Amino acid sequence: MTAPNGKRKETAEGIEETWMVNFLANFHLLGILSPALRAQPVDRDVRIIIASCSSYIGSISLKETFDESNWTPGMAYARSKLALLCFGRAFQKHLDSYKRPDDLPMNARVIFADPGFCRTPGTLRWITRGSLFGLALYLGAYFVPWFLLKSANQGAQSFLYASMEEGLGRGEGAKLIKECQEVDFARSEVRDEEVAKKLWEESDALIEKVEKAAAKKRASEKVKETKSAEKKKTRRGLRRLRA
Repeated sequence: MTAPNGKRKETAEGIEETWMVNFLANFHLLGILSPALRAQPVDRDVRIIIASCSSYIGSISLKETFDESNWTPGMAYARSKLALLCFGRAFQKHLDSYKRPDDLPMNARVIFADPGFCRTPGTLRWITRGSLFGLALYLGAYFVPWFLLKSANQGAQSFLYASMEEGLGRGEGAKLIKECQEVDFARSEVRDEEVAKKLWEESDALIEKVEKAAAKKRASEKVKETKSAEKKKTRRGLRRLRA
């Protein structure tokens, strides 16, 4: 999470950092794990727990353009969380559409867990804006966040509920858990299949583009290393001849 006064950063692949960490990395990982998740024995209770956050409610629509001109740390974070919810529901449909060889129902379920606002290092960095002055104010009025924010253990209860509540292992997946109970999504866009489809296709295309560029870079570096090794070998051979 970038602090409120933080600057826009890009990864080595040229992708906006918040989008890469909060959304694209999860998208790519689940894409890789998809065959293994679908092939799990039917007697296993398979749950994919995805961390959510109320910030998605304030995100701009995924249909709108979001680039350097309108980028802010808060909006980047909120948009990545909204995208993760949209993808999570689409991934559940992807799992449900798989026809098992044994004709039994799918036993893998996506569950979103919202811990609420907690006294964690991430929240501290956000409140203090990543500055020493902000930290001093936070410590000076510590009783305020202590009363208003949950402890990390309290925030973890929704994750434990999502992981172990027996009822969530049956029926439909893609449920949102907050305060240890199921709640509805606050944005209708989360259920928009067209938005999810476009998000999936664009993310797939971006990952393919990045992987191709990375493969070319590795191949180029390997050629350089080979040439360098050959030059060193030739030099050693010449030295031996002179000797």
